[in-house]
Amino acid sequence: MAAVLLTGDVSQLRATGLARGDDWRSAAACQDADPDLFFPVSGSGKSLEQIERATAICTGCPVWRSCLAFALRTGEVHGIWGGRTEEERRKPAASAELH
Repeated sequence: MAAVLLTGDVSQLRATGLARGDDWRSAAACQDADPDLFFPVSGSGKSLEQIERATAICTGCPVWRSCLAFALRTGEVHGIWGGRTEEERRKPAASAELH
């Protein structure tokens, strides 16, 4: 039986349906970063520095397209995914970047 990668915190674990190592998240540049970095509380003030640091990690990530596609496919409304903020993902250009 293959190990299944679980995501979420202890109170919200959920199976991805992919074997560990087959999930794009296992190759993500952010996997060792503090998850809070990718969920700024606003789009202004000190949060702008947080957004800049998070997107800098995404810039060098080999799986940013998969991350962005996941967020768009699942309707993720919070956080930075694939180097794009919530506002940036709402724009039609976000989907166009995947092609």
